[in-house]
Amino acid sequence: MEASGGLHGTLGEGVRVLEGVQVLEGVRVLCGIPTFNNAATVGKVVTAVSEGLDRLGVKGGIAISDGRSTDGTAARALGAGAGPRVPTAAILYSGPPGKGSALRAVFGLAERLGVRACAVFDADLRSITPVWVERLLGPALDGKADLVTPLYSRDRADGTITNAIACPLTAALYGVMVRQPIGGDFGFSGALAARWAAEPVWESDVARFGIDAWMTTTAILWGSTVAQAPLGAKVHDPKDPGADLAPMFRQVVSTIFALAEAHEPAWRRVERIERAPVIGDPADGRPEAVRIDPDAMERRARGALRAATGAFPGLSERIERALGVPVDVDQSLWVDAVVAAMRAPDRRAAVDGLFPLYLGRTTTFLRSERSADDEVEVLAAMFLAAKAGA
Repeated sequence: MEASGGLHGTLGEGVRVLEGVQVLEGVRVLCGIPTFNNAATVGKVVTAVSEGLDRLGVKGGIAISDGRSTDGTAARALGAGAGPRVPTAAILYSGPPGKGSALRAVFGLAERLGVRACAVFDADLRSITPVWVERLLGPALDGKADLVTPLYSRDRADGTITNAIACPLTAALYGVMVRQPIGGDFGFSGALAARWAAEPVWESDVARFGIDAWMTTTAILWGSTVAQAPLGAKVHDPKDPGADLAPMFRQVVSTIFALAEAHEPAWRRVERIERAPVIGDPADGRPEAVRIDPDAMERRARGALRAATGAFPGLSERIERALGVPVDVDQSLWVDAVVAAMRAPDRRAAVDGLFPLYLGRTTTFLRSERSADDEVEVLAAMFLAAKAGA
């Protein structure tokens, strides 16, 4: 049903209320859950968030920001809420389809409610607990951080886009090491939510994808205090890095490159990397193993690299040498390819050409015994050195 009175009519043109947002009036903390056909998992997420908000001792509410799901997601979410104790509302977001548009609605609602702090959670989580809510919101409520990013325990074959480029390149460009800059689950101050809502980006690709990288990067650029919260294992729907990640790679990397182009004067001044502090004790939970077929991944990487030897003319000989048995895209070749792609005039073609190098680098890394954290540290230092000549 549509709401009447109170907040109704103030959410922005094209936002339709499914369950009256007036139930959220007076909340001091807001948790947003962007959804699209997540009926199978959203109930568990809402229940965990409700319990976490209840533990905080601050009046909190939940906003489901739905992209016109057809599987009953909103009804399932509303049915899983804690009732008057933790009020839950649902809206259909407006704008281009995508997670960014869903979060824009949450940011705008947080601003209109005047909340002290806000958090957002992916709707497909299977490992979320009430502790996640406390850890992501606590530092923002206490004034210790403007943005709280997640710190997950992950299998070394999970999060390969984060490990290969999102984390180390973001650290090298902007000088802050955030281990999960595209983690999906964040806590932040109400003031930061309001500033994000006011940015003129919501008809761009940010509204469709890349929102997590954009949130992290803009917070750092604005001088916000950034902290990390240990959450333990993140169990959702892990992807085989050799089979499923091409669209996500293009979306994330295109966003990172667009931000780098827009903010070059800022990152040119960065000469060292500082680690964002971790607030909270290490969390329990072993990461879920990501099953990969190393032989299939090797074959796919070799085929993709063979087709992409002309994508970076200055690196063609090194790429051809990497086509040995086994494929060997070393860290130096990967870093040089990323820098070349970042400076290429045709960004779409450059990102497409970079994906085969990512497959090769991931194949090479997974064949090694190096930890993901070690990989990130080395790549960040190499990107920092390489950007000086970019």
